Amino acid sequence: MKKLYLIFILFLILGLQSCVSKKQKINFNGELSHCKYSKIYLYKVTPTGTFVIDSSEIIQGKFSLTDNMDQYSDPNNYPCFYKVFLTQKNHILTIASMGESLHFKANADSLVKTYHVSGGHDAQLLNQLDIRLKMFVDSVETLYDSYETNQYNDSVKVMIETKYNKLVENHQKYLLDFIHANKESLVTLTAFYQTFNRRIFFPEKENIPLLTEMYLSLKVKYPKNDNISYIKSRIEKYSQK
Repeated sequence: MKKLYLIFILFLILGLQSCVSKKQKINFNGELSHCKYSKIYLYKVTPTGTFVIDSSEIIQGKFSLTDNMDQYSDPNNYPCFYKVFLTQKNHILTIASMGESLHFKANADSLVKTYHVSGGHDAQLLNQLDIRLKMFVDSVETLYDSYETNQYNDSVKVMIETKYNKLVENHQKYLLDFIHANKESLVTLTAFYQTFNRRIFFPEKENIPLLTEMYLSLKVKYPKNDNISYIKSRIEKYSQK
């Protein structure tokens, strides 16, 4: 009986260790179609810099990357932003919390335009932002093509410019609604700082009240997260002027 009790305790300890181990890492798995690349990288993205933390061979389009929490990792800095990276112009920005396992499916020719992710609520929110931005970009590129074709037709150019301004206005409204609907998610920072070419949807200086509103909501849930500290510093910078 005593022996059975010791065996039970041993299995219980091993089970607890397994649970702790799972909670102290994040898995990034994926399936890539049309993949001519042999390797993929995982970068951690912080307010102070971006640095590689793992890499994986791509075998028959599949890969597996991991962020392991070690003794130097600060649990306050999760969720954290990451790049799943093939090249400088071909990568995905995502976000994950400890214990999550994200799964990506994408065409390797253009990760950000084709990917879908499962396994993390915040990662799926960020995916929604990317899908909506792609829709905006596709519409703008159609207008650009029409603009080039009619560059000597002033009336058509004015109509195209009006349509472009409307597209921008609609996208800004979408981002604002997204921010208000997801006040407790760090993904709202990505929405606030989203850009397209030289277009800044929410210029920081003109939108400090919105940024302050976001900061006050996020600091309740993530009081010591570096991203929140960064936002606070940005607000203070403009408050001092």
